[in-house]
Amino acid sequence: MTQIEHDLLPYLANFIVRIKVGRIPFEQIGPELTFEELNMESMDFVELQVALLDDYGIDIFASMPRDLKTMSLAAFSKHLLEESLS
Repeated sequence: MTQIEHDLLPYLANFIVRIKVGRIPFEQIGPELTFEELNMESMDFVELQVALLDDYGIDIFASMPRDLKTMSLAAFSKHLLEESLS
């Protein structure tokens, strides 16, 4: 398992906690939750794009799935890993 494979889900959960300050506790963010359920908005995805580019060199907009809002964190993480490791 690479470092990014190990870190990505916790990274996404921490990111969501940071941008949704006081609204979603870390303990309530599970891999099965969708971005829609987490109330992610378009500007949140822009912030996520910048963070992932800075921290991992991953451009989510280069291969963004059409169903992004309804993807679970686990499915999105898997998608990012497949794209970044290919």
